Parts: sequence; C-alpha cells; structure tokens
Amino acid sequence: MEQERELLVAYGQWRRNDSASAEDRLEQLVDIVAALLSRSVPADSMHLHELGDTGALAMAYEFEGRDFLLALVGRQEPPWGGVLVHAVGAARGALWAVLYWPGEQANEELVHKIGDRGTVLDRAHLEAAVAGLSPLADLVRAALRRRQPHVPLAELLGVDAPAAQQLELTPLARRMAPLPVESKTWAGVTAEVLLVGQSQSGRPRGLTSLPDERVLITCSNGLLEVDTGSGQARWRLLLPGCHGGALVCRDGAVLVMCGSALVRWHEGHLRVVAGAFEEGAVLLPGPDDEPWVLSGFGAAFGVGEGTLALTRAGETVGDQLRYPITFNAAVRSAL
Repeated sequence: MEQERELLVAYGQWRRNDSASAEDRLEQLVDIVAALLSRSVPADSMHLHELGDTGALAMAYEFEGRDFLLALVGRQEPPWGGVLVHAVGAARGALWAVLYWPGEQANEELVHKIGDRGTVLDRAHLEAAVAGLSPLADLVRAALRRRQPHVPLAELLGVDAPAAQQLELTPLARRMAPLPVESKTWAGVTAEVLLVGQSQSGRPRGLTSLPDERVLITCSNGLLEVDTGSGQARWRLLLPGCHGGALVCRDGAVLVMCGSALVRWHEGHLRVVAGAFEEGAVLLPGPDDEPWVLSGFGAAFGVGEGTLALTRAGETVGDQLRYPITFNAAVRSAL
C-alpha cells in the first residue's frame, strides 16, 4: 500500500495547489492518471496526445485488448466543440471519454455536446480511483458501456440497483416454535434474541446503533437499516464490498469502509473520503464523531516492520493524515 499512499499524498498536493497555472496542474494530473492506469494497463501502451490548440491533453492506452483514449480537460470555459473534434481525431476509432477535472461535477455544456459519441467522467470518478475503490481503467470502460454522456459514480457502481435479495426479519415473539440459542457468554453477559431471519451465505460484517430502536447492519451487499421492534428492513446503501460498523454523521450522511476505501453516502450522492487502507481496516469515531481509520498490523514477536497506523480521514480524498504506531502484536480495534 506504500505506493498507493504516496499517490494519495501527490493527489492531495495537486488538489490544494491553487497557485499553480492551469497548464502546470494539467501536467501534474497527467502523472497521476498515468500512475492510475499503469495499475491495469501495460505502461508501453500509454501515449500522450495534444488535442490541437485547445490546451487539453489525452492519454491513449490499451486495456484488455481494446484501445481507449481519455481526454483531460482542464479549462473553465474551453471551446467544447473544438476539444471534442480533436478527441475524435486522436481516438482514431478507439473508445474515448473525457475527464473533466476543474470542478466536483461534470460541466453541463460538455455533457450536452458530447452526446452519444463518448462519455464524461468527473472528479468523483477520479477520486474513487485514487483512493482504491475502483481502478480508473475499469471506471472508464464501465461508463462507456452505458452509452450515456455522463454516469454518476453511484449509478456506475450499482448503488441505485434493486437489491438482489430482500431480507425478512421476524420478532422472536411472533414465532410459533421456540428457538434454541446460546444466550449466556463465558463472561456472564446475557444476550437477548430480538429478530430471526433466513440463513444467509455471508455473515453480517458490522453493526451500528441508531435512534428509535433501529440499527444499521453491514452486509456484503451494503447497509441494511432494520427496525428492531417490527423487523422491517430496507437497504440504506446498496454497495458491494462494505465491511465494519458504519458511522452516522450529524447531517444524516453515512460513512462506511468499502474495500480499501472509506465512502460517504448522503441524499443519493456517493463520494470517496479516504483510501489505501490494508485489508481489515476499521472505521472509528474520533472526537466529535470525526472519522478515523485503524489499519495495518503490528510486527509480531519483533520480526519485520509493522504497518499499524491510525489515520484521520479528513473531509475528502487527499486530506487524510496517517499516524504510524509501533506495537509488536495484532490490534483489532481502538478508541
């Protein structure tokens, strides 16, 4: 994960560097995009093109036997028609897309003009790739397969898709037959069965308590919100790869680990907050419920170097601050 963390640092510096010219920022972005693509495509297949005198650049590359071209458009008010004409010429029949990087969302005029000739990706797609939620080459290919001028990140990852399997939970009092369950732990604590559901292929991966006797259960498909009194359940977030307990913010947004990244879901909008965490990373509420992540492992018995660290996630990709911890044993959680 060291290279991934270094790229996160480089991206954070690029995003905050408002004093640099648009040309310098574009050149720095080319290096970031090249590093992201090199994780999936042969390095010798990548070639940089200038799109005429528009000030835009494009990266041509080969991915899984097909040719692609990704145009990097950075001007605030470019002649979109000229950019697209040059992009078509540089593509030479290859599949092509545009990465609009100045703003958080794709430019509406650019999306309108590209029509069905290609597709537009925005900063949310780029940050998802930087944080390790999904490879950039996969995101470009998936967006082009939709044959739409712009596909938001949430829709591209299937967040709005219907649940493959609706879970049904029943309060224990409604069951006709008794349910044999071990209710006492070795420490003397007594557990109470609230709800009973059907057997699942995968165990729940996390649990978060909510007001009004509700809970968020982290499943392999996402976050399931359950009323512990009635057993009614609905998908709060449908996103494969979620794990660990979620963190609910004061504004109603939900944070949860997904793969090696930390994502934020609020009012139908998905964005990545931080990333490049080792497998098994744990989301923790810090002071004022600020998100922190415990990741890595300690060097057991003093052999080798551990990667254990606490990371202050920050508000967006590139803001995270990592604090390494020296500890010669495994650590599962912290507070």
